[in-house]
Order: sequence, then structure tokens, then C-alpha cells
Amino acid sequence: MLCPEGRDARSAGTAPDRHPLEVHRSLGSAGPALEIPVLRHESPPRVVSRPIADGARISGRWQLGPFESDLPGPEDHVLVTTLRAEGTATWRTSIQTLDARLTPGAFTLVPCGHDGHWRVSGAGIYRGLSLGPARLSRCAEELGRGRQSNLSERLQVSDPMAFHLMRSMADAAESGAPDRALFLEQLVDLMCLHLLRNHGCVPARLDRPPRGALAPWQAQRVVAYMKDRLDQEISLQDLAQVVRLSRFHFCSAFRVATGSTPHEMLTQLRVDEARRLLTSSTRSISEIALSVGFQTPSAFASRFRKAVGLTPREFRRSRRLLTACDAGQSRSTARAS
Repeated sequence: MLCPEGRDARSAGTAPDRHPLEVHRSLGSAGPALEIPVLRHESPPRVVSRPIADGARISGRWQLGPFESDLPGPEDHVLVTTLRAEGTATWRTSIQTLDARLTPGAFTLVPCGHDGHWRVSGAGIYRGLSLGPARLSRCAEELGRGRQSNLSERLQVSDPMAFHLMRSMADAAESGAPDRALFLEQLVDLMCLHLLRNHGCVPARLDRPPRGALAPWQAQRVVAYMKDRLDQEISLQDLAQVVRLSRFHFCSAFRVATGSTPHEMLTQLRVDEARRLLTSSTRSISEIALSVGFQTPSAFASRFRKAVGLTPREFRRSRRLLTACDAGQSRSTARAS
């Protein structure tokens, strides 16, 4: 059975004849959705996924029970991480037969167009990522100088990096952080690169070192662009366009030039501006949070404390005490003279 965690799919009625795990697009009240119908022709509860970047969508947790069926190949590459499960799985394709035990933390990859016969003996909780083949092809083209982006079939393999990336995507998509769009784009790019390096056939030229650093004027222009838009969501594509580079080459070149990723640099600039405002202005902490791109004071306080070691309120109080001490010392010096 496939249903959102905690929901009983049997109470939802009946559904048309569909294959389980058939991935397709639909539009519902919540917007675009990634629909994964339940098994044995029962009601297909909708697993709503969020568009997290161009050509990529991530779902919430969903439950899948025992089943056996022939499944058509999906239109997108489907990545699945196992959060909790027991039992075994078999996937028989025209190329090979894969057998595995359902294991928490395991990774399954169904490349687009890869059909086969599935048999799953146990129930589990999963999270899915739908990745458009065009997105992966662009990554292969820019990093490998070609459009070869064929992926290999994987069933319940150990891949801590893929598991961590998908968990980070889900956490970022659900957060209210103002830099989540930039962060998610970088995570999807990292996933594409990880898939090409570890689960696909790509040109050896993919392992060539990245291009050189941005020129000083290019790095200054990108940083100035960030500073002018601290209160806005900034995408990786926006930054790459400032210096007319592809996203992939821009990330490598920016890091070589500055020692930081674009996301790290933007976060630091926001924290630096917040420190300045907390020290020199009388604006409220909520107003300062909004002015540097944080939608809520709690998100601002969490990020600021992680970077500075103090909450914004504690930082402001410490600076006022320091200023008062300096002023008192100056008056004492003036009287003594």
C-alpha cells in the first residue's frame, strides 16, 4: 500500500487500473504533484512533491506495502531513499535481476524509461526525488563535454551521500530560510554530479579539474550583486548570469576565487550586515531580520547565533555595554587631562 504516512489508503475508495510506482504529473489543489498510485488498483492517494529547482521535485514521506507487478519505466529519473523498512525486494529488467533486503538508509535508482517486474515482500517508509533527464544531461554536457547521461539501475544499495543530499533537500524545502532557493539549486547540482560520477556512464573528461578562478573584477561584481539584494531570494542562476557563466562552472570558479561557496558567501554577507545594523541602528531585531533576508526572527536568530556565537539580542546588548564602557573611559581620560 502506498499512502502518506499515517493515512489508511483503504478508506479512500477505488481507482482506475494503474501500475504502482507509475510516476506522472498531475494538477491538484496544492499545485503540481508527483503522483505514485497505490497497489492492487486501490485508491491512489496523492503524494505531493515540491518543485525545488529546475527539473527536480522532492516528495514528502510515503508508505509502500508488499506488492508484485510489471511496471513501466518512468519519464523522469526516480531516486528513492528508504527511511524505514523490512522485507526484501526484487527488480527484474531486460538486462539483469536485482535482489536486495529492504534496509533503512538504502538508496534505489530507477532511470527514466527503465521498466521491469517488481516484487516487494515488506512494507516501508520512503522519500522520493524526481529528476528530469534534461537537467542531468545539462550537467553531463557542461562537466563532461557531452550529453551522455545514462544511469545504472540500483536497488537498495548503500549510498550515504545520496541519502544525505535528499534529506538536506527535504529539510531546506520545508524551511523558511531566505536562501533556500540558492541552497536547493546547489544541492540538486551536487546530486547530478554525484549520480554521474557514481551511478552512470560518463566521459572520463568529467574528472578533469575545474576551470580557473573568477577574475577579481568578476568576484567583486558577484559580491556587489549579493550586497544589493540581501533582502531578496537570490538563485544560483542569477549569480552565474552576472558574469555570464554556466551554473556549474560558476560554482567552481567562485569557490577557487573566494574560498567560499556562493551560499556561504551570501550567508556571511547577511550576518555581517546584521552585525552592523545591530551595532549602529535602533531598528528592531525583526526589522533587521527582514532587511537582511530572513522572513522570521527565529530563523534570523538561529543563523546569527550559529555564525557569531550569540543571539542578535545578546550581541546588541554586548555592543551597547562595550560602547558605554568606552564612553566612560573617554570621560575619565578627559577629566584627568
